[in-house]
Amino acid sequence: MSYTKKHIQDPYFTMIFDGSKVAEGRVILEGFWNLDLLGHVFTFHNGVEEFDVRVTRVDAFYGVTKRLAIENMLSAVGYRRLLPDANSFESAVGVYSSFGDDTTTRMAAFYIEVVSGLRPHTG
Repeated sequence: MSYTKKHIQDPYFTMIFDGSKVAEGRVILEGFWNLDLLGHVFTFHNGVEEFDVRVTRVDAFYGVTKRLAIENMLSAVGYRRLLPDANSFESAVGVYSSFGDDTTTRMAAFYIEVVSGLRPHTG
């Protein structure tokens, strides 16, 4: 099993830990897509505290444009599962549109489960 540390800012850090955010959306970068992330454990931290999550499912989404790839992901997963604080589908599209560049046409949703308690961040 492999582990990766990843900084997650609030409010998403708290939403993942309390279970209201059950999936993490990511732009698929070259080379990254070849990783088998099912069962992968990430240590999410906010700079002060950390906890572990395990990837339970990975779905890939494509589009001929960045916006279409994002819309495909948000529609299939449910935008509130990815961004519980989003006021609308369109505002969720806006959040993900700020990541990657305009050539991005692939997105991934990683379904996650918390597998540890909170502990002090170890750096």
